[in-house]
Amino acid sequence: MHIFAVQTQSKPGRALEGAALAKSIAELGTKETGIETLAWRAVAGLPMGTCALTGRSEDLDELNDATTKLMTIPEFAKLQKASADVLAEPAITALNQVVAAGEGYVLKKFTEVTRATIAVGQFSAAMAWSTDMLQHYQSVTGIPAMLTLSSAGAFGEVRFTFSTDTLGEIAAANEKAAEDPGYVSRLDQTGGLFNPGAETYIARRLD
Repeated sequence: MHIFAVQTQSKPGRALEGAALAKSIAELGTKETGIETLAWRAVAGLPMGTCALTGRSEDLDELNDATTKLMTIPEFAKLQKASADVLAEPAITALNQVVAAGEGYVLKKFTEVTRATIAVGQFSAAMAWSTDMLQHYQSVTGIPAMLTLSSAGAFGEVRFTFSTDTLGEIAAANEKAAEDPGYVSRLDQTGGLFNPGAETYIARRLD
């Protein structure tokens, strides 16, 4: 499974317009390509006005065909032109491959993502740690999660993602994890595995 993601940043004071633009592009992408395209708005952990578009496919050629098709659609061209006035900078694209996902994992209303970049020379150890942490987190919280590795974008970036219907469920899951000795001890094992600057953010799906 591959996930194509586009992250945007609205100009100050244009966050609502940026979110509306992301939603319109997601709806158009789903309609014209057949690949479900979702729009997200950052709730916490990223600059105000950050939005994202995501689409998933088993086949990279299918993703390529979908994005190529969008480029030929006049309505998409209009939305792109509108983005030049709303966005503060060019959108950032990334491609991620799913390494592992818990049984029953689905995208819901809210998503929490933790991303980190593997340090040079630590790839095998970091991926082994990441897979183990994913499994342990799921056993502690009872929430299916997903681990991805970048195949385009920031080299060696891993993302841990889980999704819930409410923010309260995210808070409860994090509390369970923080109180679990096994989870905390695993965090203590990350020294040298990842570059400094790992971050966690929460996003809300734009319906």
